[in-house]
Amino acid sequence: MYKIAILLLTLSACSTPALHELPAKGEHGVIAVVETPAGSAVAVRYHPVEQRFLPDSSKLDYLPFPCNWGFVPSTRIPHRRTGGFAPVELLILGQPLESGRKLEVRPVAAVVLSENGRRKVLVLATPLDAALGSLSVRDFPDLLIGYPGVKEGLELWLRQKDHNGQVEILDWKDGNFAMRFIEASLPKKNPKQNNK
Repeated sequence: MYKIAILLLTLSACSTPALHELPAKGEHGVIAVVETPAGSAVAVRYHPVEQRFLPDSSKLDYLPFPCNWGFVPSTRIPHRRTGGFAPVELLILGQPLESGRKLEVRPVAAVVLSENGRRKVLVLATPLDAALGSLSVRDFPDLLIGYPGVKEGLELWLRQKDHNGQVEILDWKDGNFAMRFIEASLPKKNPKQNNK
């Protein structure tokens, strides 16, 4: 009996999807996986091949991360430089959360920027669990009206964090745009698979 229990536990561990393969949507919101906690001076990145979090080789020579940095699993954005894909990146306003933490969030805005000449969209989100949040924000107007200076502070940090002057803020969009961006980055289902 003991050997069967060990076998079942081993098999269930093997069938657990990697973090980047989790569903993008939860019961009430978008699933987020935290990479770099708010307040960290070292970026942490998830490496899907190794299925673990590793510190980035470069240390910030600026203020620490103002919010949690993470990604939406199962999303795929073409990456021109590498020819591969990257997930939708998130800035999660809230309490510092450990790397690997999974939580449901509400997209409230998106910042469109140019980084080294490459267009990039970062989604700004708030945790659905109020205990994990730090701002009471439901949408972009809430952020602009209720928390003046947050938008400008994030812009300044994004422009200055790498000291290379290669980041230009192009535009801010609302939560509806952010949600459409996430949905557009999900792999398209093969219609033939639905007929099985």
